[in-house]
Amino acid sequence: MQITTTAVTNNKNNNTMSNTSSIEWAYNNLTITTIHSDDESMVDLNGLFEDLIDPDDQSPLTFYNHNPIPDLLIDTVGNDDEELLERNLKVTGFSTLHSYTLKMWGCATDASDVNVSQTDANTIAYEFKTRSSPPIAWLKEISTQYPELMFELESNNEFELWDEFDVVYINGSQVVMQYTKNQK
Repeated sequence: MQITTTAVTNNKNNNTMSNTSSIEWAYNNLTITTIHSDDESMVDLNGLFEDLIDPDDQSPLTFYNHNPIPDLLIDTVGNDDEELLERNLKVTGFSTLHSYTLKMWGCATDASDVNVSQTDANTIAYEFKTRSSPPIAWLKEISTQYPELMFELESNNEFELWDEFDVVYINGSQVVMQYTKNQK
């Protein structure tokens, strides 16, 4: 697998995914590495790379492929129709798009402003931003689907709403969590 560095803005649902008016961005660096240097691990890494590409706009990273948004929730931004919200909750378990993405992805939007690079044969690195928080729920879930890979996420934010941190997941388990206290 040969990856060239790519920068793509993923616009799928990013403009309509939060029902808050302010924008707080999480700046994320995700490194995905094979745990073992064997053929099975390389197949997993190559498969994941292909699986993360957004087929619509060719962004190299989307959370949507693994946790697609139910169609009923797409038009809920800014909609306060109680009947609609109750029906959505009954059918999908979520009343709004915002509640779905926060629970299933850990952030309000899909990845945007994505840069991807391959640092060596066993490692792929993504730089991207998400609205409101980092994609921890998605990270935990995707790591269970690829147990031969290690997922390391470093995240910070522009308004210092949380301390910078570094987290590592292997097979759905958090194995490392480090915080860097913001200095003011």
